Amino acid sequence: MYLDPSGYFIGGFGFSFLAGTILGTSLSVWIVFDSNGNIGFLVYGGAGAVSPAASASLSSFFSWRESIDDMNGYSETLGASGDFGGSLGGDLLLDEDGLMGVAANVGGGYSPYTVEGHYFLGESHVVEIGKTDTNKDFIFQLVTAIKKILG
Repeated sequence: MYLDPSGYFIGGFGFSFLAGTILGTSLSVWIVFDSNGNIGFLVYGGAGAVSPAASASLSSFFSWRESIDDMNGYSETLGASGDFGGSLGGDLLLDEDGLMGVAANVGGGYSPYTVEGHYFLGESHVVEIGKTDTNKDFIFQLVTAIKKILG
């Protein structure tokens, strides 16, 4: 497992969506920032196993990786949520180096059970703000990242 003692971090917040019955899908769009001053958008899409549920939530996450660029690529999400008049949940975010972060979600949705669990294998694409020459280039890169996720 990779833990960085030098104080690097990545934070983010945005929206997450989950739906499925046995097989399911997840989509998240987050504004992300790191301790180096980088800011961007992260788009994540995954598919996997989920107990019957559908939800939309506000989501935040924290990682101890060095840069938002470290969030690009394949990853796994393992989590659960409970329905207590709303939805409250948490996720572990993993990649080939091990645990890369944690996420918390609050929102609404439906499940026939009080608690649902999920596991997704997915891919993330980060589009950094300020790394393109024009706003048009930035929007093009962001739309391209979303298209890659949606397949």
